[in-house]
Amino acid sequence: MVTAAATSPDGVTWTTRATSTAASGFSAITFGNRNRYGLFVGVGGGTGDVATYIRTGATARGRAKVAADKLFQVNITEPGSGYASTPTITFTDPNNTFESPVTVRTGSGVLANPSFVARG
Repeated sequence: MVTAAATSPDGVTWTTRATSTAASGFSAITFGNRNRYGLFVGVGGGTGDVATYIRTGATARGRAKVAADKLFQVNITEPGSGYASTPTITFTDPNNTFESPVTVRTGSGVLANPSFVARG
């Protein structure tokens, strides 16, 4: 019985995801947007009377712009998806003196461009 599926953002790195029910392999898989939350649905092989859903989402990605040693803009290049709660934004900078204060906004399970609380 299959109780997990795998997802990948690039076809190289794979992550195991739990499925809602066990199935004896999948004979078909489809994607749907139920209640504004994307789900993959797999129909079990054999009799085809067992269906399972796989919840997953994309990881958000962005590009920060820095001038005069200050972070002044962040462009979200991939808003991500499937967020059930507000995600954490992390800026990685080896010369960082303090964390950039931002307000994280999500809508329909995706990440919006961050709003700066204080640009410094």
